[in-house]
Amino acid sequence: MCDEIDTRNAIAAAKEALKSWSKTTKQERMDALQRLFDAEMKYMNELIDGTVEEYGAPQDRAKGSNELSANITSAL
Repeated sequence: MCDEIDTRNAIAAAKEALKSWSKTTKQERMDALQRLFDAEMKYMNELIDGTVEEYGAPQDRAKGSNELSANITSAL
């Protein structure tokens, strides 16, 4: 659901964020990953709907891929 401009903006934001992210402690990174996991779980239904809309994935496939993403985040 993004275009080339969105992609370029995301890349620029990631490069800028790396400047401060690279200075964080292990605990700060773990805390950030926990917040990401919490957000993924909170918005799981919306993530599933977005996956179905964007890729045309079946509901079960969309649910599985988003749950996998959340579980990978929590395992880090």
